[in-house]
Amino acid sequence: MGKKHNLDSYEMSIQNTAVTTKRKNKLTLREYTYRQIFTSTDIENHLLCMAVNVTNQCEFCNKTIQMSNVKEKYHGFVIGIDRDALSIISPNKNTQIEEGDVLWVLGAQRTLDKFLRKGILN
Repeated sequence: MGKKHNLDSYEMSIQNTAVTTKRKNKLTLREYTYRQIFTSTDIENHLLCMAVNVTNQCEFCNKTIQMSNVKEKYHGFVIGIDRDALSIISPNKNTQIEEGDVLWVLGAQRTLDKFLRKGILN
């Protein structure tokens, strides 16, 4: 997941930050993470990557990424899934989330806060 072509393929619309470019406020993931380290943006706007262990009691278990509502409910993006010895990079919205998966979710502080309140991360 850390290769240049993978990182550059993720574009984020940056809102409410001092970071802008000539591409209409869109940055690649690589640019955004580099700039958040070296600028004084508010920590609530920093991009975080979270590992979510999917148990049989997890609300995401046995749902597709789209049906899990990670994006709508938690403002996060599933960018990868570790399943046994397999890594699924850039899974599509129809990818089934299974018990034992580790979801890699990209989001801001509010995503982390919501996950913690719901007991999704411990």
